[in-house]
Amino acid sequence: MSDVNKLNNNCLFDPDYFKYQVTIDPSFKIDNDAATPPGTFPWAMIQSFLHQAVRLSNWPSDVYLTYVQDVQAELSSIQQITQNGSNGPWTPEIQEMLACNWEPYGMMSVDVTSETITFGTQQIWGCMNSVAFNFGNTKLQMPPNTVTANAKITKIPIFAFTSSVSTTTTSPPHGDWGFGVSTDKNNLQNAAALLNKHLYITVDNIPYDLGFSTAMIDNKNSRVTVSYNNEAAQKLGAILKKTDKTNTFYLNWFDQ
Repeated sequence: MSDVNKLNNNCLFDPDYFKYQVTIDPSFKIDNDAATPPGTFPWAMIQSFLHQAVRLSNWPSDVYLTYVQDVQAELSSIQQITQNGSNGPWTPEIQEMLACNWEPYGMMSVDVTSETITFGTQQIWGCMNSVAFNFGNTKLQMPPNTVTANAKITKIPIFAFTSSVSTTTTSPPHGDWGFGVSTDKNNLQNAAALLNKHLYITVDNIPYDLGFSTAMIDNKNSRVTVSYNNEAAQKLGAILKKTDKTNTFYLNWFDQ
């Protein structure tokens, strides 16, 4: 059998892609057959168990998989959310397990081109479009889904990480990452209810568990904001510190 096998969707499958090496020193390497290539079925299942929604790229834009856990019944399953918002246990077909076009799904996804400014003793990275600040850029994508439908979010004016101005490169200061959404005045409460849920984000195929936070409503500007300062927030901040680069953030919310 050839070392490289061709799967559907014109993907090349190389068995070495499932391996990663740990180098102790130039003369000593450890091979480990434990890597899961992004886009493969094993990768998609791992993402699901980490509460990251996934889909096949050729599925309709509002169909995706998510992990559902019933704590009281001590049951869990992978559910497929369909176009009409209904869901049920998902059983994969052979071609779906062999496919290599699995991708993250975001109930809301944001392309962020990050810039930075210094304001007093604070430094901000990311995007802020408001009366006080105007830097960076965001592009919002919201495929139809029942979770975000009632929030009616129209844009993301804030997507930023803020910390004190660092005086050392060896120990960067702890900061806060957060974002704000715009909607009309009649949907502020719905948007706040969404942002109060458990947030998971995927960037570059890496999942981050942000957890829960409390949404703040700005009635004057028809905006709802939320912020986090846990370990996952610091990692997102490190991504935003890479200015003049555009990253796609896939956001998903769950009740638990």
